[in-house]
Amino acid sequence: LKTAAVVLTGDLFEQDDANLVVGFCDTFDTDTERNIIISRESTQGALLHRIYDGNRDRLDRDLRAALSRTQKVAVEPRSVKARGKLTRYPVGTVATLHHATRRVFAVAYSRMSNDLMAQSSLSLLEGSLPNLWEAVFRYGQLKPVAMPLLGSGLSRTGASYEQLLI
Repeated sequence: LKTAAVVLTGDLFEQDDANLVVGFCDTFDTDTERNIIISRESTQGALLHRIYDGNRDRLDRDLRAALSRTQKVAVEPRSVKARGKLTRYPVGTVATLHHATRRVFAVAYSRMSNDLMAQSSLSLLEGSLPNLWEAVFRYGQLKPVAMPLLGSGLSRTGASYEQLLI
């Protein structure tokens, strides 16, 4: 199997011929209202508003279906996590969403704290990639894969662009 990596600048969501990779946190939160839980400007926020036309119920339904066989690691009590989703999945979980003619690989490589701050690290990101590549191999139907520079934004990995590219 031949593989090539091409680094481009541009709009991830305009890669019509490619499956997409979008980073998530371990709770697979999707609420972008007032940018409190998930930033609307993040790749995850753009997924909701551009691919799912802002229909959070539909995105949540697709995520629930994709995660239905995944072991949960914890369920936070509402008294501890006032907003957002309460169910936690292992960091490294990949929810494969079947959307129109392509797949969206939602990879959890950060942990959402109970005060709604996503936090990751280079080691958490690196540990998540084998699961991502396995999902791409199993469900990607050999289509090209477009992904942002995971870990460069609100996941707070602290890694440089060079480290993330490598």
